[in-house]
Parts: sequence; structure tokens; C-alpha cells
Amino acid sequence: MIQRAGPRIDAAADLLVAVDRDEGPPVGREAVAAIGWHCLHVTEIPAEDLHVTFERILHRPEETIMSTAEKLKREGRAEGRTEGRAEGRTELLLRQLTKRFGPLPTETVARINAAAIPELDRWGERLLDARSLSEVFAAG
Repeated sequence: MIQRAGPRIDAAADLLVAVDRDEGPPVGREAVAAIGWHCLHVTEIPAEDLHVTFERILHRPEETIMSTAEKLKREGRAEGRTEGRAEGRTELLLRQLTKRFGPLPTETVARINAAAIPELDRWGERLLDARSLSEVFAAG
């Protein structure tokens, strides 16, 4: 079960308040934003809980927590889409190469599984004209 943010952050409340009031550099609010980003990024504390806890401790509205949470969500979605596209291309290329040239060497499968999207696209295009598996992966 995930603990609520309060007890975890309350233990460092005095430090968080001191950081918030520091005139810098970095300016205290920027440092608090960095602490909030870190908490959101490396823990499983729900953003809303962290937001409410920071506001309670700091006795002021805390905008950065929720904006950081949204940014992390967007980054996660974008990363997931990119990974999904790469996985789809990988699976398709493996199926097409196997259908065209028969069972693939283990090294070839590993190379394809480790490839980035531009490589997968280049090999997929080469597959259309290649007479051999080595032509698909030839340099150039």
C-alpha cells in the first residue's frame, strides 16, 4: 500500500519551509519546484497528495507540483508512443524477413530488437529490393 505524502514530507517540513524562504540562488520557490519534481519522478506519491501537502506546509498555493505532474504524464505518454511504434516496426520487420529469407540468425534478431526507429525503417525499405538478408543490412 502506498503511503500518503503527508507523513513522508512532514518529516522534512522545517527544511522545506527554510528552502522555500531562501533568497537563493536558486530562489527558494525554484528549489521547492525541483524538490516537488524529484518527489513526483522517483516516488509513488500521488501528485494531488503531494500538492496538498506542500500547500499545507508552505502556507501558500503551490502551482509547480501539478504542472510538473502534467509534464511527467505527457513525457510518459510520448515515450510510450515511441516505444510502441518501435515495437510494432520490430515485429513487422522480423515477420517480413522471416517470410522472405527463412529463419533468422540469433544475431540478426538481436540487432533488430536493439535498433532505433530510423534503422528499422531503413531496413524495412531495403527489404523491398534486397535479394539476400545481407543486402538488407549492408552499410550505406
